[in-house]
Amino acid sequence: MLSFSSIFLILIIKVCLATDNCDNNAVLFYEDIDCKPIRSDEATCPNRYDCKFSQTKSGCTFKGKTYQIGEGIDSNLTYSACSIGCTCTELNKFTCAVLDCPEFFGAPFEIHQNCHHGYTLGKCCSTGQVCNSTKTCEFEGGTYKIGQRFYPNNTCLNCVCHEEFTGAINEKTCIKHNCNTQIHYLEEILKNCAPAYFETQPGKVICCPDDFVCPKADDDIKVVNSTSTGQAKVGFECAYGDRKLKQGEGFNRRVNKYGADRNLQCECLIPPLVTCKEIIS
Repeated sequence: MLSFSSIFLILIIKVCLATDNCDNNAVLFYEDIDCKPIRSDEATCPNRYDCKFSQTKSGCTFKGKTYQIGEGIDSNLTYSACSIGCTCTELNKFTCAVLDCPEFFGAPFEIHQNCHHGYTLGKCCSTGQVCNSTKTCEFEGGTYKIGQRFYPNNTCLNCVCHEEFTGAINEKTCIKHNCNTQIHYLEEILKNCAPAYFETQPGKVICCPDDFVCPKADDDIKVVNSTSTGQAKVGFECAYGDRKLKQGEGFNRRVNKYGADRNLQCECLIPPLVTCKEIIS
């Protein structure tokens, strides 16, 4: 019988192969927290997601599973995002160990002659050194050695060069980014706060949230995208705290994060939550 972690990894692979460029719509967040896509009118990308945000009374939720207080998450589900030993320590709060990979500390982890650090899909840190390898992977104008990571343009994919690489993006080569969003922002998600993305560019993919924006009493909700509002359908609403926003409705918010002031436009784009983006032209 397949374990929960094995089933989840299979789902990641299927998503990796099935996704075109829906990541432009910031859907990876919904995939990361195990929401179910809903498509209409034969749309290629989901129009909205079905998410189970009900708050557990005695534990924490991660990728569709409830963990009781004191219960740990299989590290195979979190290690690719550099977190291990994650445990539900109190209601709706996980505590994890964050990995500092040895290869980033230099000596005594220096590279041997004719060697380089090798990586494996789904692993945060190097799994060893690859030496005297002549095989390379050519992709999008770049050349990569066996075990080296590469990131296809305009995708949310992590890839690793391997001996059997033929130029195709498949489950042997790539997986989606693992955001571990519920590890870091479970309380914000349950409060219907909005995932926020910094330094976004029109037409470019949007992967893991950089922060969350939670409701304030002075949020000025108004139409920010008249096209979306005109196309809004019944049931296409976003929760924002206790409020409901129609598609195309939103607000602006100025935040200071990572040492910079950022102007965000928040919009009901793909329900059930509002999406906030810092647009960099």
